[in-house]
Amino acid sequence: MKNNIAVLGGLTLATLLIGLNSASGQSTGAGGSTPQTSGGGASAWPGYGVAQGTKGSITESYLGVPLSGQRGISNNNPLNIKTYAWKSNYSYWQKELKWADNTDGVFCQFELFAYGLRAALYLMRKYKTAHGIDTIDGLIGRWDKPTAYHYMDYVSNGSGFGRTQIIDLTDKETLRRLVKPMCELECSQYQLSDDQINLAYSLL
Repeated sequence: MKNNIAVLGGLTLATLLIGLNSASGQSTGAGGSTPQTSGGGASAWPGYGVAQGTKGSITESYLGVPLSGQRGISNNNPLNIKTYAWKSNYSYWQKELKWADNTDGVFCQFELFAYGLRAALYLMRKYKTAHGIDTIDGLIGRWDKPTAYHYMDYVSNGSGFGRTQIIDLTDKETLRRLVKPMCELECSQYQLSDDQINLAYSLL
């Protein structure tokens, strides 16, 4: 990768674009009544709509970049963590855009890709430390829904762990093996790199 252009699914973002503070334990699962729109101020955010940095760098960002089927990548939120920022007691993630700047209205948007991935890793660890979750079925049952069997099977096949095998969600290697297939399913086969995961993990 050169000239600060990241590679995405075999195409450079330049090609795709032609013609066109501490973390909280927010849940990704369904809950509450989600407004249809937000304040919609992010279009004025610096760099909005333009890919920034190289893949795996701290400056990497795809905020507002129109990527077909990859809403989470465009939000710098590769595992599609939902936002509840309209609630008065909401605690924002590190580098999460404020509600007035969120143009998605359902999912969190982050200034930088590494911080969106960091939030996902944080949540996964929290599932273990706060809720005792130690299987793929338990993880995906809370991340999505208890009947998300296709999701469970996909992550099991991609990670090499059995769905009911005991796993340690506080272990870096375990998280790496899990987060890759989860991102593939959430974001139309987007491939997380080890550099991206290592950077996000270092921010925990």
